[in-house]
Amino acid sequence: SSAVLAFPSPGVFDARRYPIGLLSLIVGGGMSSRLFVEVRERRGLTYGIDAGETTYSDAGLWSVEWQCAPGKLTQILELVRSTLVEIAAHGVSEEELARAKGQMCGQTALSYEGAGSRMSRLGVNAILGDQRTLGELLRCFDQVTAEQVRAEAEVLFAHPPTLAIAGARVPARRIESVLSRW
Repeated sequence: SSAVLAFPSPGVFDARRYPIGLLSLIVGGGMSSRLFVEVRERRGLTYGIDAGETTYSDAGLWSVEWQCAPGKLTQILELVRSTLVEIAAHGVSEEELARAKGQMCGQTALSYEGAGSRMSRLGVNAILGDQRTLGELLRCFDQVTAEQVRAEAEVLFAHPPTLAIAGARVPARRIESVLSRW
């Protein structure tokens, strides 16, 4: 089964995007992220699990995505829920924040390199009216504090999520039970 758990999030010009972008990396942005370590490395429940955001001019979507055997779906959903609740309540470490800032810096700089990615970014920015430079974006991410990340997680995860599942039949009652506790 493939699953996507999603929450409404801010649009491309909202300053909340900076802590939320770092939150995405801490939760599910690579091999040192909380969900990757907990769900894949410690428990072997899935090959990959990612968190990220999709942004539009005035709205966005923050999501966690994974693929797994149908029987493991509820267990992964529980781990995702407990991870998000933990961050909203207790925040992230300075080490996690520093690692996420370094990762974001590298990813953002890469999006400014290469003709294809550069043209794509310039096209999207022209349509949205986004004039921010690489330096401005990196400064905004660099100024984010651990408390801002925790506060944004608290706001983001206070919404009941939407869960989309594709694939084999899954235990609907057990999944609804996990979602009802949000």
